Formats: sequence, C-alpha cells, structure tokens
Amino acid sequence: MWFSKKKQAAVYGVMDVGADAIKGVVFEMPREEAGGRAASAALPRVLKKFVWDLPMSCSPLRKIKKIKESVFIIAENIGKAPDKITVALGPEVGECVLQDWVLPVAGDVPLTGKNVRAAYRDLFNQRADARRAMIAVPVEVLVNGYPWAGQEQASRGRITGAPHGYEIRFRVMTLSLSVDSGVFFAEVQRGLVGIATEFIPLVVAEREALGEALGIRDAFLIDIGAEVTALVSVRDGRLAHVAFMPVGIRCIAGIAAKKYRYSLRDARGMMRRYAAGGMRDDASMPVSAAASEGVAEWKKNFVRALDAFYPTGPLSPAVLLAGGGAHYPEIKAAVASGDWLGGFSYAEKPVLRVLEGAAFFNGDTLGGNMRGPEDAGLAALMAYVAHRRPIF
Repeated sequence: MWFSKKKQAAVYGVMDVGADAIKGVVFEMPREEAGGRAASAALPRVLKKFVWDLPMSCSPLRKIKKIKESVFIIAENIGKAPDKITVALGPEVGECVLQDWVLPVAGDVPLTGKNVRAAYRDLFNQRADARRAMIAVPVEVLVNGYPWAGQEQASRGRITGAPHGYEIRFRVMTLSLSVDSGVFFAEVQRGLVGIATEFIPLVVAEREALGEALGIRDAFLIDIGAEVTALVSVRDGRLAHVAFMPVGIRCIAGIAAKKYRYSLRDARGMMRRYAAGGMRDDASMPVSAAASEGVAEWKKNFVRALDAFYPTGPLSPAVLLAGGGAHYPEIKAAVASGDWLGGFSYAEKPVLRVLEGAAFFNGDTLGGNMRGPEDAGLAALMAYVAHRRPIF
C-alpha cells in the first residue's frame, strides 16, 4: 500500500452532479494528512468509482432525488462509515450566483474569528427566504476591501485606524433551490447520522483545487458539460467572477440528430465516438460538419456570456478547457483562435490547456479512475477535500 499500515486512513466520498450523469468516488488517505498541507504529498487511494446515468429529460427535483439515492448507495457500499461526503452541484439543479454580502461593523467591535462567523450567520439569516432553499459557501472575506488574514488578524483584535467602524464583505457562492429540493437535501443530512455531508457549487471546488493542487492563481476556466458551460475567472487566487451559459455539448448532438434524422440518444453516442477519435476518417467527415455547426452556435453564446466579465477586470490568457466538450477538436480550435479575447484581456491570444483529471495528481490516473477532461470536476472535488481549510 502507498501508506504505512500503522496509519489509520480517513475515508471520503465525493459526487459530481452533471446533466447526463452523476459521478462518485470513494477514496482514502492518511488521516493525519487529510486536510493538512502534507496531503499534497500523498496520492488518494480510490476504493470505488460510481457512475449513474441520468435520463435525457430529467427535472431538477428528479435529479435531486437521484442524488439522495446515490449518496446513500455510496455510504452503504464502502464497508465503513466515511468521514465526510461532499456533493458538488451546479445550475443543473438550481440558480448558481457569486454574491457579495456586506456588513458595516461598529469600531468598538473587535475583529475576531468569533465575530466574523457571527457576522456571516447574520447575513445568511437576512437572506433566508421561506419560498426558496439556499446553499451558500463563503469563498473569501474582505475587511475594508482587503483580504482577511484569518486567525492571525483576529489575534490583533481591533483594526488599527478604524475608530468609526469597518466593513466586512463576504464573497459567497450561492445555489438557490426550490423548497422541495431543499427538503431532500435536509433528509440526506438527517439520514446519514454520524457522517458529515456537504453540498457545494462545483466552481468552489475547482477554484480551490486549481490553487492548492496545481499552484494556478490566474486562469480562465471553461468547463463544458452536457447542458451548461461554466465560465470561471480566477485572478490572484481569488474567484473574480463566475457565469453560466445554458449551452453545452448536447446542442452539438441536437444538430447532428436533425441532420441525420437520428434520435438524440443515438446522435449523442455518435458524437461521443467522434470526439474520442473512434471513427474512420471517411465516416467522421460528415460528422465533423455537424460538429462545426454546433460549435459555431456554442461560440455565439460564449462570446455573449463574456460581457458579464467586463466589469470585473481582465481575463487571464491562461485558458483551461475542461468537461466532456474539451474532447471536441472544433471547440479547442474555436477557443484557441483567440478572436474573442482581445476586448477582455491584456493579451491577444490565449494559452490553451486541456485540464485532465489526472493533472490534479501529478499525472497519476489513480488506477485509471481519473483520466481525461470529463473527470476534471470529480478530480477537483477530491483535491478540494484533501486541501480544504475553512476561511473562518
């Protein structure tokens, strides 16, 4: 084994919820390294990988019911209670938005960890809505516009030079759900007695993993899923902005289905074979034409979505392509062309990298379980669990 038998292993479960499948992994790592800085030197040992395909037409509520079933399957199939199960969600199940929550604080209130946590709870409660459920994950704390230094700053108590008060700003990634969906998530947490269960937006894990596992502090991540493309701007290690466009690789399959009068399911299978390079040259030529047409539609939506990034500062020219869409040569060519970057960056051309799952583990596929860009989200989740430290 890769760790001493004298060391007790911590067991974790992670799940990446997409539009067409739910992927899960159960893995273990030395307990004294889990969550600490030494974890970066250890590779997780995969105990089991799960993939649950979802039907073509799957409502958010039905998807959440499947999430509930899948979490219990993971908990039951690993032979012992996991220390924690982390489930990553996205706009496939609810509205995902990066928000700023701001609270002015009187100058005589010390800046302590306890008071920062209390301020966050107050702001969360202010935003509670009986008509909607909400998952909220704080990703950064700013005090008077500067990053909060955590316990080091808390130990100094008051802020020097702020007799009239100060401002605490929390950058929070939120996922808004229907009340019924929130009930299902609450049932999962109640049903797994003794097992910590965390629900987070996937982009939170991706940002953390880029910095902690890969040392990437500036990047523009394009994660192309089945129905949604996530656009994530990371600048100086911070989550600068996030946007989602409701177009993924299914739009390519849809065009192919119309052209060849296939069912959407058959067209998806054909496009997967094409993207994986599993077609003869003579057979791939007409499919390539359909892919080019679909990618042209994808790119129109992509360029429109970039407008949301203009107020948040320049995009990094270091572009990371992830998700199933990263296999398509037409998408790689469309992004690498750089004709979209000039108005949003100081560079004219992007430096494109396809982000594969194995990249988070120094190129190790963990026994073949983490391979291409379609596994990047799941691998980022594993890295997030290994490296994560609460911000307050």
